[in-house]
Amino acid sequence: IARMYKDEARRRPGIKWTDIKDEIMMRYSLSVSKWICTKARRMALDLVIQTQREQFAKLWDYERELQRSNENTKTEIVTIPREDGKVVFDRFYICFENLRNTWKNCCRPIIGLDGAFMKWELKGEILAAVGRDADNRIYPIAWAIVRVEDNASWAWFVDKLKVDLDLGLGNGFTIISDKQKGLINAVADLLPEAEHRHCARHIFANWRKVYSASEYEDYFWAIAYSFTKGDYQFNLHALEVFDAKAHEDLLKTEPKTWCRAFFSRHARCEDVCNNLSESFNRTIKDARKLPLINMLEEIRRLAMTRNSRRRDIPSGCSTQ
Repeated sequence: IARMYKDEARRRPGIKWTDIKDEIMMRYSLSVSKWICTKARRMALDLVIQTQREQFAKLWDYERELQRSNENTKTEIVTIPREDGKVVFDRFYICFENLRNTWKNCCRPIIGLDGAFMKWELKGEILAAVGRDADNRIYPIAWAIVRVEDNASWAWFVDKLKVDLDLGLGNGFTIISDKQKGLINAVADLLPEAEHRHCARHIFANWRKVYSASEYEDYFWAIAYSFTKGDYQFNLHALEVFDAKAHEDLLKTEPKTWCRAFFSRHARCEDVCNNLSESFNRTIKDARKLPLINMLEEIRRLAMTRNSRRRDIPSGCSTQ
């Protein structure tokens, strides 16, 4: 079965086991189990796609090809030396010039930061910076592959963004993210003057572990979407009357970092959730299953396709 679908796997790396099962049934009237189809799919992909370890060894060649074909692309590979003289991969950062310059000149001064797990045999995560264009839609800026999501990796990633995007100390810019400790520390240390919003959806997910009744959800989102400080105080007091302990615990989450009433105006964005970063992670969901270089190329193609599609939309509009 794997040999039968070798060419199909080359054309369509995202082929599913259900596709194989259905086609075998249609062609040969044979019912093949999920386990066999899953194994055959993996074997077919292995025949046409190099393994993760082989692709890690070619990462330096891939970096040189990126810089050759895309002038002024910012990249950096970080390795860890071992006692035997060999080096181990640690991090890889990519920021294309067109994405970088377009964000600086055309997008809102807000950046969503988030990380997502790779679906590899080898452990790893992808860190991504996502912006918002004039239509408040997703705009990919830069991404990086790291072994682990910790204080050091986030500090390195934020520092790269700080230099490439000319963020300075963060004055006039807004960062929105979840409350990952390493990320909070990195933004506080490297962009101390930036407004740092916390995603209300993540705050609520943690808070509702204790207060799960539906009534609490209404109180929470009323507070998060308060447009003025007066509305905020009114909704916060209503929660206190309903449940003083829930009110006390909610104040510990620093509502000023996720309530709309306290957001600065310079970001030109009233979102209380980091939905665009979540959307980016979902968009690259299938790409995260691929070996390293195939994954990076798929993400690059997705970004190109997105930008091309958004460019074509206004080209048909008449300004007369």
